[in-house]
Amino acid sequence: PHSAPAGATRSFGAQYRAIDAAYTIASTTLPFDFVAMQDADIELPQADYYSQLLALFASEPPLGVSGGYIHERAGTAWKCRPSNSPQAVAGGIQMFRRTCFDAIGGYKPLAFGGEDWLAQLDAASLGWAVRPMLQLPVHHHRPTSTADGRTRGLFRMGMRDASFGSHPVFELLKCLRRAGERPYLCGSAIRYAGYTWYSLTRSGPVIPANRVDQLRAGQVARMLPRRLQPPLPTGRRSSSSSIICTSRFLRR
Repeated sequence: PHSAPAGATRSFGAQYRAIDAAYTIASTTLPFDFVAMQDADIELPQADYYSQLLALFASEPPLGVSGGYIHERAGTAWKCRPSNSPQAVAGGIQMFRRTCFDAIGGYKPLAFGGEDWLAQLDAASLGWAVRPMLQLPVHHHRPTSTADGRTRGLFRMGMRDASFGSHPVFELLKCLRRAGERPYLCGSAIRYAGYTWYSLTRSGPVIPANRVDQLRAGQVARMLPRRLQPPLPTGRRSSSSSIICTSRFLRR
């Protein structure tokens, strides 16, 4: 098992090193075809969640990464998280076909997080389909990046985006779009401040140049008018209520 030293600071890199260490142990002792991640703060409201995911993978051989759709509590109800994307699978609930996970070399620990994001870019670059199962909600009990405080988490998310080489116009528009999310307005400003700080103080992206190009090409495509945007991946669709709560524009 892999564990951080006593008193070590919180690190997303350490988290994914632990996952890879566990995978190495499992791969030498157990036969399996799929690799699933589930954060401790994610609840599965459907007892057959993994059965449905396995059926989806069985029906779509090109599918390399999938998972449920994040819902968070809004008052007394669970609602689709505004930052969800029909083109990405949240890291806390990712499931890989093992051949895909092996092909990308597993997770690559990064100082500012985003290992799940890079894994999806790597998978897509190898021709694997990456798509969440929109009709399969999962309940997330703690908002993203709040373990060390919301302000610090938002700043770090901006630094993470910059560390990936996120297009500056895309990043600005994304932050403006999220100005209506709590903490209203200032949350977007904090996130963009993190992006700007990294851009001014660091030497550049931490991921390979070809992945930066891949990421930016997708972001530029999503900034185009809707009629010019590439189609969403084909396959199963969710109920209309799940689709309505998503947007093609300015995710990640």
